[in-house]
Amino acid sequence: MKATTPRWRWWLAALLLLAADRATAGVVEIDGVGDRRVVAVGDVHGAFDALASILRQARLIDEDRRWIGGDAILVQTGDLLDRGHRVLRVLDLMMELEEQAAAAGGRVIVLLGNHELMNLLGDLRDVNPEVFARLADGRSEPRRLALCQRLFEARKRAAKARGEKARRPTRAEREECLNAHPPGLIEYWRALGPEGRYGRWLRQLPAVARIGDLLLVHGGIAPSFADWQPEAVDRQVHRELAAFDDAKRILLDRRLVVETADLGELRRVVRELLAQPPAEGVEMAPLPASLGAVMEAEEWLALRADSPLWFRGYTRWSDEEGRANLSSILAGQGVSRVVVGHTPEQAHRIRPRFDGRVFLIDTGMLQTVYRGEPAALEVHRGQFKAIYLGLEEVLTAAGPTLPVVAAQD
Repeated sequence: MKATTPRWRWWLAALLLLAADRATAGVVEIDGVGDRRVVAVGDVHGAFDALASILRQARLIDEDRRWIGGDAILVQTGDLLDRGHRVLRVLDLMMELEEQAAAAGGRVIVLLGNHELMNLLGDLRDVNPEVFARLADGRSEPRRLALCQRLFEARKRAAKARGEKARRPTRAEREECLNAHPPGLIEYWRALGPEGRYGRWLRQLPAVARIGDLLLVHGGIAPSFADWQPEAVDRQVHRELAAFDDAKRILLDRRLVVETADLGELRRVVRELLAQPPAEGVEMAPLPASLGAVMEAEEWLALRADSPLWFRGYTRWSDEEGRANLSSILAGQGVSRVVVGHTPEQAHRIRPRFDGRVFLIDTGMLQTVYRGEPAALEVHRGQFKAIYLGLEEVLTAAGPTLPVVAAQD
């Protein structure tokens, strides 16, 4: 029997063609830096004070949190969001520094992390409740009531389409809906939506940066993606985000979901749409490409365990595995070293691995969760230096040199 292509794949292919010109992220590739400093900072998770402190220590901002780094390049490797309660202030700071650095001849590059991806796809499980509370205002209560009403109406329409009798929601169901949408949650959704202040900015962040012979990425490049260039990774991730946004817009227009619907809810609704038989004598119109694409989400690059946003091999590999795998990865990417965050270091120190070809820079700076401390990796004139509060360490392939020298103010 001749093999057939699943219909989802036709829709996915169509979507990718349609979205090819819609990916808005700017791919970051800088051929050389000369005498410019490159400073990389790992996962922040809302640790605003820690972030500001390490940027001051690295001589990138002053006491007023204004850019003083000149032509330096600051790269934050993702996961600004979740867990900490000062996420919004972190976002504000990075957005402000991005503009200030550009005006001074420098550059601020923030990469997408898996937690940015989770939030943009509606997975808010790790958002600190205080973040919602900070966004609540005098209209939050009527917004919650109206959203729950729209949600119940959408469920009624779905029940009728299935040939089931629609019923009124019980008091318990209404209370459950309100509890699931605390004050500020709707406002957070809107702020991170395609038209929201933070959502617009987050959607244009790159997934990978290549600066000279240095590759910076949140999780890492797995062997399965060794030959995927930064532009290819970046475009694919943003096409998948566009698929989610398009599908949600279509279902919102049809009043089949509400604005707080996540990827799982979109897939459930599309699945129900596909299960409905067409009316007799009525030809089914083709399903929009984005609705088909969300049904393939388990195969999206952005969500795979070996995705550049989720990969943890550089931390988990043995020395032998790392040395064996990195040769093809570095050759495929055209770099000599990779800098990643994503996995907190137990010693809360920047750690070089595999003969100094990988630098692990997530030091768990969110004290309330990881008990770590802020750190930055500085690359300047071929030297790699770990910067902590009050001290600096020049790094070799095996780790820091001794003795530790006091950091400059």
